[in-house]
Amino acid sequence: MFNSKHANKMVSALKSVLERTPGLVITDAVIHSDNGTEFKNKFMTVMITGLGSRQVFSAVYHPQTQGLVEKLNGTIKLSLLQKADGDGAWSVCYEQVLIDYNNTKHSTIGMSPNEAVNKCVRKLTLNVNGATLEDVLNEDAMVKKNIEMVKERTIKCANKANKAHLKGKDIASLKVGDRVVVRLPKRYRKKNESQFPRSGKIHQIGAG
Repeated sequence: MFNSKHANKMVSALKSVLERTPGLVITDAVIHSDNGTEFKNKFMTVMITGLGSRQVFSAVYHPQTQGLVEKLNGTIKLSLLQKADGDGAWSVCYEQVLIDYNNTKHSTIGMSPNEAVNKCVRKLTLNVNGATLEDVLNEDAMVKKNIEMVKERTIKCANKANKAHLKGKDIASLKVGDRVVVRLPKRYRKKNESQFPRSGKIHQIGAG
């Protein structure tokens, strides 16, 4: 891992990646980067040209054009935080994070990057907390699942509270769809507004 942003170091880093990934072919490829001097220099130009590829730079002061890269950076940073477990030793975990990422199935391509490039599958390892990078990539799905669970529990609690509130009242003849007059508590009424402002239909909680 290179702890430097000097031009020659960046070229060496890219060469190292290519050497470690023999199945990666970037001939006639487009290499997209920002306008940092570590990318925009004669050393990088010579190497990329020698590979038969071309370099494209993002718009100045518009990091949005680097959306995919920034998304990847965010994913890697989050995984580093989880693996380092707060002890600050992120550099020690970096290689393992990349291994996890490259061997995790991505929804956009339907396979892991390693499988796409090398046509092979590698078993994911677990970090110190017992979670893989796949957990990070599936975070949105887990959040949505939790939201649905909270929604279901909220509806159940509301139904339970409603039953407790109506216990002992003569509502046996009422059913969903019946129109009733609802008494509006004082704290929800406007000044001089009647406590019986309107009627409404009974709806089943959670319906629709």
